[in-house]
Amino acid sequence: MTESSEQAGLPDRSSPRLRVLHIFALCAFAFTGPVLTALSQQTVFLRDQEVGWTELTAALLVLMLGLPVCCVLLDRAAVRWVGRYFGRGRNAVLFVLGGLVVLSLMRPCARIKFVETWRCAWLLSLAVALPGAWLLARYYERLAALRWWLTISALGLAVFPLSFVWQIEHARRLERNEGSHRRTDVGNPVPVVMIVFDEFSGTSLMDERMQIDARNYPNFARLASQSTWYRRATTVHPRTDIAIPAILSGQFPVTERGPVAANYPGNLLQTIHASGRYDMVVFEPFTRLCPAELKHQGATIPTSRVRRAANLIQTLAAVYPRLILPGDTPLSFPVIPKSWFGLSPTLLSPLRHLTTGLFHYQHAHDRDEQQDHFLDCLRESDRPLFAFFHIMLPHFPWEYLPSGRHYVDQEYIHGDSPPEGLGELRETWPTDTTTVLRNEHRYLLQVGYTDRFVGRLLDRLRETGLLDRCLLIVTADHGVSFRPGRSRRVPDAENIADILSVPLFIKLPGQTTGGVDDRNIESIDLYPTIAEELRIQLSEPVDGSPVSQEARRPRKTLYFEGSMTVVEPTLPQLEAAVQRRLTSFGGGSLELPFRLTASRPDWIGRAVSEVAAIEEPSPDGDTLSIAAPYSSSRGEITTLLVSGFVTQTTRSKSAPEIVLAAGGIICDSYRTLSATHGSFSCLIPESALKSAPVEIELFLVKPDETNGPKFVRQRKWLLQPTP
Repeated sequence: MTESSEQAGLPDRSSPRLRVLHIFALCAFAFTGPVLTALSQQTVFLRDQEVGWTELTAALLVLMLGLPVCCVLLDRAAVRWVGRYFGRGRNAVLFVLGGLVVLSLMRPCARIKFVETWRCAWLLSLAVALPGAWLLARYYERLAALRWWLTISALGLAVFPLSFVWQIEHARRLERNEGSHRRTDVGNPVPVVMIVFDEFSGTSLMDERMQIDARNYPNFARLASQSTWYRRATTVHPRTDIAIPAILSGQFPVTERGPVAANYPGNLLQTIHASGRYDMVVFEPFTRLCPAELKHQGATIPTSRVRRAANLIQTLAAVYPRLILPGDTPLSFPVIPKSWFGLSPTLLSPLRHLTTGLFHYQHAHDRDEQQDHFLDCLRESDRPLFAFFHIMLPHFPWEYLPSGRHYVDQEYIHGDSPPEGLGELRETWPTDTTTVLRNEHRYLLQVGYTDRFVGRLLDRLRETGLLDRCLLIVTADHGVSFRPGRSRRVPDAENIADILSVPLFIKLPGQTTGGVDDRNIESIDLYPTIAEELRIQLSEPVDGSPVSQEARRPRKTLYFEGSMTVVEPTLPQLEAAVQRRLTSFGGGSLELPFRLTASRPDWIGRAVSEVAAIEEPSPDGDTLSIAAPYSSSRGEITTLLVSGFVTQTTRSKSAPEIVLAAGGIICDSYRTLSATHGSFSCLIPESALKSAPVEIELFLVKPDETNGPKFVRQRKWLLQPTP
């Protein structure tokens, strides 16, 4: 093509090979880069699925050769047929690939606070991606500079896979050295029992005197009476996959690493195993820091390399849409296999009878069974026992009452976050105070259930004779916050005390009296504390120091997403955080505070017929989509959670309002939020079971400014007693 023709804007069709290179380059940025970046971060997935170089090579061939070749063939067809017969569309493949590249570049914008609040990330992404793709398709054959840029971008064809291979090979090299730890000498091999709860703020346990709330949490008070309670103890990271390794390694998470043993050499679990002095039982649902030798044969199902490669490619295909499209995109994404999130594809029921070794339970699945299994593992043995139990309590999903009753159906499918949550990870609370308080109350109910487990733990330890002899540590990985308009997990100036604070109780062997310690103790101090008590000489340096050491660090530190926040060692925000909760809920019992969280507090406790007239639903009125509870063909239910969505067909100025009644008495009312698509979630009072069977009714409120509101009956169930 001559210079004059190019300036005239004539198409450049003289270089088909260069066009193929450009398509390969676009595929590298559209597919290979995002997928390999995500895969390299899934260290637990790669380890659990035993993904080797055979499986990785198959995935690389699909990404680097299969997809680009398909795009080239489609492009040839578009150039030859579409362009010839329709005059337009010859660059359709370039348009699609360009749009995918721009979408992947726009993906981080989904976490901008304004975008999260208004749930417009997908609109913003499309608003940028479509014009960008159109410009590429329009000017590809007209601008030499654009083609030159695509030629230079072809370096990604080598950069992306080489970077990925280097990361994987580095991880493999660390794994090969994982078992080469020298034997550890234990001078004082006392039994160790370590409990790590999840998403549990230490502020939740405190009353107005900054003491343990013995009324609502009697077993934590019982634990505090015979151990040292470190009242101002804090975490160093708000994410489980970073916080747990920090606890077990005693190291600040200056750089975020995958939660596998190869990245944390010499961690607590490796050190205890290397000593050869202990019978170990480790419940590790989220991380993989324990030596693999402790894993039972029946915990995994052997698969062929071909099957593993196919599973890897299928998983990456399901993950890909979420890598380029924001979470608020109104599309149904493919279901990602649980193994991608480190969840075992099979349950551990066949291993229920075993009392030593390594167990990877699914995160929040059957938490009551996990507790029973762990308590059975606490027993007398020839060698001292080392027991580590990480359990997702009182972590969401909130589904337990303090009595131990499970108030949702076993078939009810939980999400990863509360349905009222906003943002990319649904961790940002709406600005509606009532909605946030409802969620906080369900969390506090589950704290009560967690307290019940602590009581069972103490009883079991006393029964087996371990209570007086063991080193007992009860703590949590990080806290959680309930502030309207704020994140429940991402720290800021307002919620930092809720997220930093964690419960920490340490009972030394032979300790019988309790105490309160307000010194600066952080989660990284637990490993060196255990090492000191067991008289272990650590093979790897740690940042923490034993709690017995009087001199403490002059500050608290919280790491998050490459940044570091420094807080005064006394955590002065702690008192204000406790006071906020007490102001919201008072110092009463954990019975459901319906009046506080209800949209119409004056209706609570009154008869339905006394408040409003009842109407039957009309075909053109608002309707409810019920997610739970499940009911039988006879309309009977045994669960206490009523949740779902309101489909609003009328043009009412106010948001839809729900009323729940038990036995004709109103027990809850809730105004839904448009930001959460009209979702609602109400709890039937546990006291209703005392008079069961009882009729449960769900109404929509129909506003009427002249004659007063009316109740439109939506559902009616018969609540049956449960054992």
